[in-house]
Order: sequence, then C-alpha cells, then structure tokens
Amino acid sequence: MLKMKLRFDLIFSSPLLRARQTAEIIAADLKLERRLKLSAVLAPDASANILLRELNEFKPAPENVLLVGHEPCLSHLISLLAGSDGNLAVDFKKGGLCKLEMEKPRFGQCAQLMWLLTPKQMKLMG
Repeated sequence: MLKMKLRFDLIFSSPLLRARQTAEIIAADLKLERRLKLSAVLAPDASANILLRELNEFKPAPENVLLVGHEPCLSHLISLLAGSDGNLAVDFKKGGLCKLEMEKPRFGQCAQLMWLLTPKQMKLMG
C-alpha cells in the first residue's frame, strides 16, 4: 500500500479475528494505529444502511476510509454504492482492494468505482 501511495483518515474494520488482524497489520505498516476503529457494522450480514449511517457520524468526516470486512457483504456494499439498482456483479477476492469515490456515503448509487484489485495484482505491483 505504501508503494501505491494510498492514505487513509480512518481504517474501519470488522471486530472479527481475521478482519481485525488484517486491519491491525495495515494500521501498523502505515503508522495509523490511532485511526483504527472496530465496529460490528462490518461483521458478516450487517446492514449496509447502518454502516453508512455510522460512517457519516464521524466528525470531522474522513475523506479516505479503508473498510476491512467480509464477503459477500463488501461486494454487496460496492454494488449498492456504485450500481444503479444494487445488482452490479462484483467479484471481490479475499484480500482484494477496491477504490470508490463519492462525496458522501449514502444508501443508493452515490459512488464511482475507480478500481478493483486482486491480491495477485497487488503482489505484481511490488
């Protein structure tokens, strides 16, 4: 992630073991431990509406957020935010990375999908 020059104001993660461990590793590598927040709204089968509401409650509003969660919930969230009807087919691989751009997270189409990378593609980037 350092070579990709990604920066985050907030790392928002599921509290479940594998996601939490991944988020902690990323936070440590980027020296962002204080910006790591755990929330059950990223646990499997959590509501996308509640997740969006919780993201909008952060003050000041973070501009760059890394979500660390589970499948198929993250694919569904990407679909809801970037697809006009929430039926956008997203093949989000375990350990993958996705960039969405949006003004404010809200339910329904509000984001543009900028890129979607698999772990294999990230490894090739060095």
